Amino acid sequence: VHPDHRGHGIGSELLAYGEQVARELGRTSIGTDNWDLPKANAFSLRHGFEQKAIEVNRRQDIAGLDWSVVERLHDEALQAATAYELVRVTGRLPEELLDGMVALTASINDAPKDDLDLEDDVFTPERLRAYEIAQEAHERKIYRVIARERSTGELAGHSTIVVELERPHIADQHDTAVDRAHRVVDRR
Repeated sequence: VHPDHRGHGIGSELLAYGEQVARELGRTSIGTDNWDLPKANAFSLRHGFEQKAIEVNRRQDIAGLDWSVVERLHDEALQAATAYELVRVTGRLPEELLDGMVALTASINDAPKDDLDLEDDVFTPERLRAYEIAQEAHERKIYRVIARERSTGELAGHSTIVVELERPHIADQHDTAVDRAHRVVDRR
């Protein structure tokens, strides 16, 4: 709700409508998210929601990075991951990677969820294509880096960054997931 119109019940009406639609669709739970601000949190609490998880929005100004540290970390990663190769994809996924990316994207389902009780997301080739089409329609370019196991060709992990064409100096991380079979537990 635009700041000039807050406090007049508009947000409450919108939320009530969303809850009604969820009920009509047979949903048994609903969640909200908001910035960690006192008024936003108070709104959620007032409507019966309780905090179950916290998301963090971090920003990195790459112009201020110490590139010697970045290069050192990159070299260490290359040494630790010799069994994998990186595949870079700009824009839509090639057909030959689509099924593997569906399975890899579903790896997010076993990520930590704090106290949230969530159903697993269902990913299909159609859903991944719809995501790509939606990004293009909003004039955003998708950049993916995919780790592929050299010996099997299996997709092991990926990270997706999206850049607005109108503001190419800003990038958002959309997804990062690693297949359980390829995760390493840090025992330091």
